[in-house]
Amino acid sequence: MDSADRKSELISKMELFNLVSNEELKGAAILIYANKQDLPDAMTAAEITEKMSLTEIKEHEWQIQVFL
Repeated sequence: MDSADRKSELISKMELFNLVSNEELKGAAILIYANKQDLPDAMTAAEITEKMSLTEIKEHEWQIQVFL
């Protein structure tokens, strides 16, 4: 996920929830790579968690990994 691209966060969220609702991916672990953390307007891991509603995902383990 491009941490500095706040315009695409809704699309990213919709795509993520489409994936987690896929029966073939039931129970799959989710790893979100939050890149571009070095840019001034980059979302923090906490912001991404909130904007992507990650705490609503109960049937998958998930983690955010930040990258510069």
